[in-house]
Amino acid sequence: MLWAWERPDDLRFVDVRKAGVAFLAATIFFDWANAHMDDPFVPRALHRLVVVVRYGCRTNNPDPNGQISKTAFDLLNNRYPKSEWTAKTPCWFK
Repeated sequence: MLWAWERPDDLRFVDVRKAGVAFLAATIFFDWANAHMDDPFVPRALHRLVVVVRYGCRTNNPDPNGQISKTAFDLLNNRYPKSEWTAKTPCWFK
């Protein structure tokens, strides 16, 4: 699985028969999370958004990634403090 972050990457070289491409659009997700606060999948998605910065979205300039990770972490902790996904997300990553 290849991850495309919120930047203008040209991924046409990827052979989709051999690899999948996931586009992680954090701003789109944050809009969804704010509009659907009762959606039971939001805490899990916030957890994954925090973790993907650590494991899959490294760039030469990590500041935008760190900000996305911190925003997801803060939303998760402030809005869903008793969620199992909050417990599984003890920190955010730069």
